[in-house]
Amino acid sequence: MCSAADTINLVLNHQVSLVKREGKWERIENSRRKNTTECKQTEKVLGQSEQHIR
Repeated sequence: MCSAADTINLVLNHQVSLVKREGKWERIENSRRKNTTECKQTEKVLGQSEQHIR
């Protein structure tokens, strides 16, 4: 069994984590990592668009 600190560390370092609580599995999303990933994808698409326009 993981400690609370281990669980928090796991969630912070992964975009999606599965956590079993009270006998049920729950999906926990790290919105900060999700937003960072979305920003990187948007920047990549914008960069490709700029190159295409030139």
